[in-house]
Parts: sequence; structure tokens; C-alpha cells
Amino acid sequence: MVTLVVVAGGGRAVLAVSANTLLQRVVPAQLVGRVFGIVEGLSGAGLAAGSLLTASLGLLLGTLMDPRKMQMLFAVILLPATMLGCVYYPWSALHVIRWLQILVLINPMVYMTEGLRAALTPSIGHMPLWAIMLALVGGTAVFGYLGIRSFRNRVVG
Repeated sequence: MVTLVVVAGGGRAVLAVSANTLLQRVVPAQLVGRVFGIVEGLSGAGLAAGSLLTASLGLLLGTLMDPRKMQMLFAVILLPATMLGCVYYPWSALHVIRWLQILVLINPMVYMTEGLRAALTPSIGHMPLWAIMLALVGGTAVFGYLGIRSFRNRVVG
């Protein structure tokens, strides 16, 4: 397991260095600061919105499930959500299987990965940013409300 984490971290470092180097070479010198500001700002906004969404979803799932059956949560919900969350491929690549492309839109991870992909690799096809942010903020509001309500019912009721 540790080996996989090291490999993933090394891959992330190589990707970040190569993307930043390419960006520095492509963008005119007088605009480099602005472009990096936009890229980092979008990345930060996407990470913040995605973090709030996953925290509210975790609160909801944690209060709805029996603590003795948490292993089932990983097998039934988290593993398929990761595999169908467009982590390993862009959402636009699913156009070949149109029904699956539409079905994965219920997965919050799709919007997190598409938001980060849009910020880091804008040349690759991705969802519109307004749709990504709408889904992240809307999902946070809905899951947050349901999670707080479920938590309150579990503690008080």
C-alpha cells in the first residue's frame, strides 16, 4: 500500500512540474502571473467546494448507516463511486456509452474531478465550469441539510 502512495505522489509531482513548465513556456512572459493565479484559484475553489461536498456527504452516510456495517459502505458505494467518478478518464470520453455518461452525473466525484481537470488541463474536454460549480455547491447544500437533519434525528430522537 505504501508503494502505491509513493508512486501516486511521484506521478503527481511529475504531472505538476511538467504542467507548470509547459504553461510557463506557452504563456507570454507578461501574463504568466495572471495565468498561474487563475489556475491556482480555480484549483483552490474546486478543492474547497469538493471538500465541503464530501464532508456533507460523509455526514449523511455516516448518520444513515449502522456503524457495524461500514465495510459495506466501502464495497457498495465508495468503490463504484471511484471507478465511475471520471478519475481515470475525462467525462467527455464517455460519449461513446451515452447512457453511462448520463448515469454517472449522479456521482459527486465526477464534478470534483472534472473541476480539477478543467483547472489543470484546460485543453482536454470537460464539463462547463458553471455546471461543475453548480453541482458542487448545490450538492453541498442538499447533502449538508440532509446530513444535519439525519444527525439531529439520530442524536435527539
